[in-house]
Amino acid sequence: MDKMKDVIMEFLSPEANLFVYSLSFGLLLSLAPGLIIFAMMFKWGTFLDINVVIDLFRSLHLSGDIQAIVEDIFMEFMNKDYGFIPAITTLCLSFWLASRSVNSFLLISASHEKVDVVKFSIRIQSIFMFIIFVALLIGGVFLATFLYNLVDPSWLPLLGALIMVPVFSLMYRALSFRKRSLTFGLVGGLFTTTAMIILFYLSFILIHQMIAYNRIYGSLASLVALLLVIYIIGSVIYLGFLLNIVFEESYGKEETLPMKHVKYYALCERVYNRLPFVIKD
Repeated sequence: MDKMKDVIMEFLSPEANLFVYSLSFGLLLSLAPGLIIFAMMFKWGTFLDINVVIDLFRSLHLSGDIQAIVEDIFMEFMNKDYGFIPAITTLCLSFWLASRSVNSFLLISASHEKVDVVKFSIRIQSIFMFIIFVALLIGGVFLATFLYNLVDPSWLPLLGALIMVPVFSLMYRALSFRKRSLTFGLVGGLFTTTAMIILFYLSFILIHQMIAYNRIYGSLASLVALLLVIYIIGSVIYLGFLLNIVFEESYGKEETLPMKHVKYYALCERVYNRLPFVIKD
């Protein structure tokens, strides 16, 4: 019970509210570029099959209206003609926006764990972390495409959940600056995966209801629903992060744990101190 109280207090703190807003804004800005890149993967990928995505949504047994909306949106991205330069521009924009969300996460993690390193080292780290996350996502897509030909499509949501747990667990481990126990990240990974699956179903219901009320909200109904869903996603991801922190025995005394990547941060600090525009104390 005391642990849950600590989680609630951390989640309701002013710093947490600001971070969730920042994370939600980053997710919102990177949503459209991310969808374009995801569609280009299936359009240009030799080993990727668009039927995997279509059958995945069909296996969720959503309503006919929601099913049609999802397929129309995805196929609209698929059917657009993307040139090489627009594709590269979109890729760079998506990476930059999404990595800023990771950077915000690392900054608040540094605050929790009482870590004092130069900020540009965290910014570089956030870019590499996002590249690794994208690589894991692409690997998951390839794995789903491979399993699509081996298992019944109705098993794809379960397989997706089994892939999400280790991905979120590894993500939470990577966000920590301290050397943690082997189980660190698992609690948050299980919670975030479960919450995301529930949210996935509820979000489609919410968006469907908001669209049904478009006579009141007008064309902003879908936007309002989207903003709410993204805010809830950001809250869930951060809550999973807090569960990992609070349920560790080192909660409140993280500064006693040894640092990870000490040589990297030391190198960044030496480079920073040699910059000509840095004001020395």
